[in-house]
Amino acid sequence: MKFTKLWPLAAASLCSITAALAANENNSRGACKRPFVQATNPEMLCVVNPHAKPYVDCARTFVTIEGLLWNAHEDGLEFAIQNLEAPGLASSQVSSLNSSAFYDADVLYPKSKWDFGFRVGLGYVLSHDGWDLYADWTHFRTTATKHVESDIQIVPYRFYTLFSGIVPGAENALGVPDLLSPPVTLNPTVDSIDARWKLHFDLIDLELGREFYTSKYLTLRPHFGLRGASIRQKYDIDYNGGAFTQSGIVLQDDVDFKNNFWGVGIRGGLNSLWHWGRTCGGDWSFYGNLALSMIYGRFDIEQNETVENTSGVAGITGGGLNVLSTENSFRATRAMTDLALGLRYDYDCTDSAYHIALWLGWEHHIAFGMNQWAHFSSIVGSGHSTPTSPSTYTNYAPQDGDLTTQGWTLGFEVDF
Repeated sequence: MKFTKLWPLAAASLCSITAALAANENNSRGACKRPFVQATNPEMLCVVNPHAKPYVDCARTFVTIEGLLWNAHEDGLEFAIQNLEAPGLASSQVSSLNSSAFYDADVLYPKSKWDFGFRVGLGYVLSHDGWDLYADWTHFRTTATKHVESDIQIVPYRFYTLFSGIVPGAENALGVPDLLSPPVTLNPTVDSIDARWKLHFDLIDLELGREFYTSKYLTLRPHFGLRGASIRQKYDIDYNGGAFTQSGIVLQDDVDFKNNFWGVGIRGGLNSLWHWGRTCGGDWSFYGNLALSMIYGRFDIEQNETVENTSGVAGITGGGLNVLSTENSFRATRAMTDLALGLRYDYDCTDSAYHIALWLGWEHHIAFGMNQWAHFSSIVGSGHSTPTSPSTYTNYAPQDGDLTTQGWTLGFEVDF
């Protein structure tokens, strides 16, 4: 009998024997009890672009927990200009002579602080070629505050308001502007300011990805999916004294903002691990991740301005005089970027039955066009009897500033 007629039978017999041995192994260990193919040992996988997630022949689960130490900044939160004034000038002289002249001036912003947040995630490594499904929730809250005050007789600085829509009237006999008389062309100044910005930042991401080796020491994980975003902001500015002082009574101009955004969109990116040191069962690497999201959502904007008074000024009740109240709701698409860089350690333990990972890195996120508050400036014109008339607010300047969050991330992962 010719050999060419025998080799199909021999090949079939070999496949049958291999299948029987594999079945015995599965019966002894259980389909989901077989050890991982180690993520730290790519030589065990003799295929093109072998996947790098710890896996067995069936699906596996992994959990991630991360602690965040971040701070946040946003364009367009400047609330005043601190200007150097000539010492000894009275309020009336400063108003009439120096209202548009800035000397050694500084633009003032709320000061951001570092706050804690967290991120939790749940993943599922599929038996299909090492694909994985992963979902996580990022939660972060923070505040930024600033208090400034000055006595023009001691410290030659004066604060010019940037978010107030009021143009005070002509100065009275005491040399202070009259809030209720017809407006004149001067810049409002105040004696002290309190500013407080609050941010509630939540992201939910759902990804489908595959981590694989491109070489012995480099793994990549392209992924795509969805992102849901909830970004809520509040900004409260209290302008005290100065141009809002009348007949010896200190008034407070209270400016309140709300800026809420909710949306869902498409997200895609690439994670990378640059392996540089392997020990027995362990693996050190640098990681660099990037992603881009396009979020379609809704903005809800509110702005209110009220002049508060306790007593003594005609026309302003104890509850305050509302001089500005606006609402704006619209839909828009906003881009978001995610960047991360850090150091990671992976370890396969107990004969690769479990896999753990630790990492420490720096993250940077940008949400474009998140600040939708506006400057309302009073324009003096004929027929405007008082600066509190709605027709006075004719100059509308939207901010359209970007929101950034950045800081340290400490993470832990376990596969089981």
